[in-house]
Amino acid sequence: MSEIKAGSNGVILEHPITCDGEIVLLTGSTVTVVFKTSKRRFEKQAQITDDVNGICQVTLTSDDLSEEGVYELQGTVYEASGSLFISDIVYIKIGEKI
Repeated sequence: MSEIKAGSNGVILEHPITCDGEIVLLTGSTVTVVFKTSKRRFEKQAQITDDVNGICQVTLTSDDLSEEGVYELQGTVYEASGSLFISDIVYIKIGEKI
């Protein structure tokens, strides 16, 4: 896949949920993904697409991708039992728009 550019709209980002590099089972859970850049922090509700393999997706808007640079992503998993789980941090690079 080519690099995501700042200002892109409707980008579907697939995000694996892991803990210490191991896949997290997402059956019966919901996931929120936190994004952090050098200037801001925001959250997006994720859609779980493969609960057994810990895969979810978020759709990003041009507002979400308003700046270039490295974005940190971290999933918050809300389990059906009421437990809360925080995943490993993943980094993505958002390229410049000329």
